[in-house]
Amino acid sequence: MIIEDKTSYFGHPLAALTWRLAEDSNPVVEGDDLQITLYREEGLDPGRYHITGVAANANYEAVFTEGIYTIVILPALMYLGIGAGVVILSVAALFLFRKRA
Repeated sequence: MIIEDKTSYFGHPLAALTWRLAEDSNPVVEGDDLQITLYREEGLDPGRYHITGVAANANYEAVFTEGIYTIVILPALMYLGIGAGVVILSVAALFLFRKRA
């Protein structure tokens, strides 16, 4: 079983954890449920977290390849509507437009 890597932005909803069978895996009998549960290391701060898994179906021997869950910081952007278009300014660019005292 290969646990798929995931990425989400800090402060946004977390992505669902998913897995897939490795190409060289034995097939799963149609209708069988492997009863797989995936776990991500605890934490919501930006960083990398290991994803592991277990399979509860005793008819299968599941070997997992760990995944990595990455939480990244979304770049700060400001959106200004101008007519039918939208202008995107980075926070750094906003300093160029400060009113002088």
